[in-house]
Amino acid sequence: MVSQLIFGECCELLESTKDWAHIRGSYDDTRAGCQSTQLVEIDEADYEKGSNALTPEWATNLEYNGHPMMVPLGSSLTGMKTGVPTAQEPGTL
Repeated sequence: MVSQLIFGECCELLESTKDWAHIRGSYDDTRAGCQSTQLVEIDEADYEKGSNALTPEWATNLEYNGHPMMVPLGSSLTGMKTGVPTAQEPGTL
């Protein structure tokens, strides 16, 4: 049973409001809800390609929209270039 997506995993936006999003995970089609600010839109090419880059440490330091954060081991770096997202600001879906 899956209870959450890990940082960087791709999903499809099904519907959203200012604060809330209904999504479907691309790995196993699990449907869930999350805060809109937890999502960043990427282009279709990045979505289809995914990422072979995974975080190598138990907790990897990244910068996300100007804020430092710790990302767990094995998180996908889809849409990230040198630790900074290459897509739109979160919540601008």
